[in-house]
Amino acid sequence: MKKKLNIHILLFLLFITAGIQAQNTTPLIQSKLDGTVVDDITNQPIIGASVTIKGTTHGVVTDAEGKFYFQTGQKFPYTLIVTYIGYKKIEVIVEKNPVIINLKEERQELDELVVVGYGTQKRKDITGSVSSVPKANLSQVTSSADNLLRGAVAGVVVTQSSGRPGASSSVRIRGGNSITAGNEPLYVVDGILIYNDNSNSGAGVTYAGASVNVLSTINPADIESIEVLKDASATAIYGSRGANGVVIITTKKGTKGQDNISYQGYFGFQNISKKLKLMNASEWASLRNDVQASIGQAPSFSAAQIEALKTSGNYDWQSAAFITAAPVQSHNLSFSGGDEKSRYAVSAGYFDQDGIVLGSDFKRISLRVNYERNYSQKFKFGVNANYTNSIANGVGTNGGAAAGRNPNPLVSVLLTAPVVPIKNADGSYNVTNNPYATSVNGYIPNAINDLDNTTNETKLNRILTSLFGEYKFNKELTAKVAVSGDVLNTKQNYYAPSNTTTGAGTKGLASIGERSVGSVLNENTLNYNTHFGENHKFSALGGYTLQYTKGEVVNAGAQTFVNDANTYNAIQDGVPVKPYSDAYESVLKSWLARVNYSYKGKYNFTLSGRADGSSRFGSESLWGYFPSAGFSWNITDEEFANNIKGVTEAKLRITAGTTGNQEIGNYLPLASMGSVNYSFGGTLYTGLAPTRLANPDLKWEKTNQYNVGLDLSL
Repeated sequence: MKKKLNIHILLFLLFITAGIQAQNTTPLIQSKLDGTVVDDITNQPIIGASVTIKGTTHGVVTDAEGKFYFQTGQKFPYTLIVTYIGYKKIEVIVEKNPVIINLKEERQELDELVVVGYGTQKRKDITGSVSSVPKANLSQVTSSADNLLRGAVAGVVVTQSSGRPGASSSVRIRGGNSITAGNEPLYVVDGILIYNDNSNSGAGVTYAGASVNVLSTINPADIESIEVLKDASATAIYGSRGANGVVIITTKKGTKGQDNISYQGYFGFQNISKKLKLMNASEWASLRNDVQASIGQAPSFSAAQIEALKTSGNYDWQSAAFITAAPVQSHNLSFSGGDEKSRYAVSAGYFDQDGIVLGSDFKRISLRVNYERNYSQKFKFGVNANYTNSIANGVGTNGGAAAGRNPNPLVSVLLTAPVVPIKNADGSYNVTNNPYATSVNGYIPNAINDLDNTTNETKLNRILTSLFGEYKFNKELTAKVAVSGDVLNTKQNYYAPSNTTTGAGTKGLASIGERSVGSVLNENTLNYNTHFGENHKFSALGGYTLQYTKGEVVNAGAQTFVNDANTYNAIQDGVPVKPYSDAYESVLKSWLARVNYSYKGKYNFTLSGRADGSSRFGSESLWGYFPSAGFSWNITDEEFANNIKGVTEAKLRITAGTTGNQEIGNYLPLASMGSVNYSFGGTLYTGLAPTRLANPDLKWEKTNQYNVGLDLSL
């Protein structure tokens, strides 16, 4: 009996197994569904929307046309769950194929948290002028974070110095404020304060180096949000560095209970959008004859030669300077997630852009780690670390200017006669056959040769790190201690061979420079938040910060080389050019405070102040004080506003405050000495002489602002 029972069980198991295998090899398809997800108002397709069948794990993402497709074992009807950032989540019952799904925008702007100085606030509670860069702008293709501001925020103007990859930019928030001091805004990256001083990475480091954008060391793909603080009420909390506005950059962090692996990348080509329309060889020759005839000279070209130039002998110098289909690519891989106590985000990025101008390119490798952990209900610890290595190439302009010749090869390209060959018959560059230019040491300038053979390499290494600990004494009072560091190292290598415009007069010109700038910042703050009943909300912030900065720069160069074989790697073989070195230190101490009060969410008041003591100023004016006040009225929260149709948000803002500017350089209050040469007894000596008198009364530069604003959404 037992044996029969075992046989029956075995047959039953074999039957079940066969059924499972049959089910796995031949899935049951009950329905097919084609769908499209569009914006409810614009009817434009929504790319990347998540579509899931409710009650299953079967999900897809919409393509570039907003379309999706299901082949499923589910029978009609079934429910789809559709989600996308910035839109309301929707559930749609599908009864037939195809289907069009309309998503409505989720207007939660007033309740969203916005990063402000040393904390966050609800947008509706803000009194100052604070703007957020739209999420769509953060996905733009760019080599530098500051370019994401271009055209994204009212009152912000971004101007790139050139089209060279990695080139420096100037950012102006509500215009410039200073004639002699800096006009760049302050950048705050994950709490780390950065002033974008591009002189730390460019001209001045070497004899002829071209500056590279310091902010290109931040990978745009790592950025979660960018907030721009524009008026004194918003920026006064940063005191002496807030006069030109503040840009707060927050990088991506992990999400609790959700582990993600994501890849983002692109590959494309770049072309010059427009070239200048220049004369061809025959037109140029005819014009030259006309000019010579007008001044009584014999013509350079006969009619037969001009006619022959129409079919041969025309050289397009402008086209030779540009690259067709210059590639650009970016690849970013990130891991993020967390549990109930921890959050983490790790990312790696690679960016490579060839410029459309010959000899220019920019490469960047970046690594980033964000980690936070709640050790208990009261104590939280976190670390942010970012490392970038970038290399930029492109012909600088200082060398040509210093040598007294045309400093810009692209200008020379436009001025060179189209009857002059670019290269010789053997493929070498033509540096001897140009009757319309003056030779230097037997060489005639050839701008294409300059672009192709001049070495101008800039290497940037940057480390941004921050550690913080946060302790909650109770629900209302929180203390935070943060220590951050910013280390930027710039290495530049420059060499102009003896057959180039710059190097011909000196038989080769080499320069090597290195600059290191390090900054350590300690911030200690107390934050108090409370409610009084249902109508009163109050918060207060107080803190003390200390920042120490140290920089060093060294430069060495040589000229008159026997040959160009070793370029900048053997400057000892040439005649030395006067070397240069410098070092500096600065300290900034600060006390800061801010008070916020809101009544019924309608009437909001902010008082803030900061006291800064800087070593950059005279002994009689070390400390500066920067107060501000702001008021805002959320008009749409009033009952009478319910009758105003079409207005979704209306806020009146009134602010006033004082901010400062410390970007004047170091040691200016002190007397200085400089080297001078003098003759004594027929022998040349080097001595010291005063170059600047002491000025203990050197004061802060302050900017007073008064603002009235109306935020209106229709």
